[in-house]
Amino acid sequence: MKNNYVIVENVEFSNVIEFNSLTEFSKIIQNKDIKVIYKESSVIKESRYSPEEKLFITENKINIIQLNYNFVYLEDNIAYKLKTNGFLNLEDYSEAFSKGFLLSPVYYTANEKGFESYEQFKKCKELGYITIFDYNKAQTSGFENTKASEYYISKEKGFLDYKEYTKAITLKIPNKEVLTVYETFEKEMIENGFKYHDELFFYKYLKGLRKNKKLSKNKLIEYFRIEQNKIFNNVYPLWYLKRLNTEKDIIEFLVNNINVKKIGEYDSDGEVFEKVQKNKIKNDKIIIDGSNIAWAGGDRSKGAKPRIINIKTIINDLKERGYKKILCIVDASLKHDIDDTVEYQNLLTQNVIQEAPAKSDADKYIIDYLKDNKCYLITNDTFKKDYYQNDDWVRGNIENYRIPFMIIDDTVSFGKDMD
Repeated sequence: MKNNYVIVENVEFSNVIEFNSLTEFSKIIQNKDIKVIYKESSVIKESRYSPEEKLFITENKINIIQLNYNFVYLEDNIAYKLKTNGFLNLEDYSEAFSKGFLLSPVYYTANEKGFESYEQFKKCKELGYITIFDYNKAQTSGFENTKASEYYISKEKGFLDYKEYTKAITLKIPNKEVLTVYETFEKEMIENGFKYHDELFFYKYLKGLRKNKKLSKNKLIEYFRIEQNKIFNNVYPLWYLKRLNTEKDIIEFLVNNINVKKIGEYDSDGEVFEKVQKNKIKNDKIIIDGSNIAWAGGDRSKGAKPRIINIKTIINDLKERGYKKILCIVDASLKHDIDDTVEYQNLLTQNVIQEAPAKSDADKYIIDYLKDNKCYLITNDTFKKDYYQNDDWVRGNIENYRIPFMIIDDTVSFGKDMD
């Protein structure tokens, strides 16, 4: 049972017994079943604090007066006193004592941040961790006994664990987003037999072109450079291996690479690359993620708006490919951000696009339609959010139907064959 505490300015008794032992004082309180304990302010000489206590008091700018209270109980005209050391009550004092805390500010600070003992608090403070939760997370992420600064930097840059963090440092990769790009490149290079990253990049661009699409050598080179610069801003990381540095290198790649020969032909005389037409595209259903497409290529942090022309470009390209049943679903909120509200309303009126109900996620309706119709989905959304990854069908099947895309000028390139 907790005691009742009454704060008083001073308890004046001729007979005073001062305790130095919390254990003895608490034992008597319990044995005598004392209900009321007074908290009395008094002047305590600084010399009563140990050198370690003095250092902590100085470093943390603690008000000495706040520590200089006494717990007092009265019996038979005798005042029994124990220095509070800044603890609010005996229960806190006892708990702090059992956990190794000498000063109340240390105890209350540590308790607020979840630390279970003074040793734990001291170790975390030495390493630089702010809370025990950060420390425990760091330990399970592989940051054993490392300075907290490394963990917090890793967390800020989006890395999941120490292994990813050290890998990124070795490769001079700045954040998780770039590391994901690197790992994706490495995986696809192994799968496709490429030794250079720019060759894989160029191959993926060619593979995504529409069947029978013809592009001149100059346009191919221009689009290839633009798309690379989009990702790397013309500053290529050390890990990005390049071979296609000159026009001659690119032409040689178009003519001789085995992977390229499977998807298209380069006419050296006409200096034109044509995507090979194998089978005529059927007029199947297809669904497009209108909001994702509208935002493609825009930097929201710089105030960019979603573009209605992106949606129209994709739809027109799909029509040219032979698709007649094209369903475009957008979030209801898109109309508030779109760059051309008039054209947006026109497309809505003509049923070219359909809005999901207000305050709902268009992705839900897209996924439901996809499950029912098993058709292609045009989107750059990878559906990696937790609530999608908890859906067994999405986790196991989305990549079979998802078609990523790029839009450069008026040309659409898809990341997969749709034939």
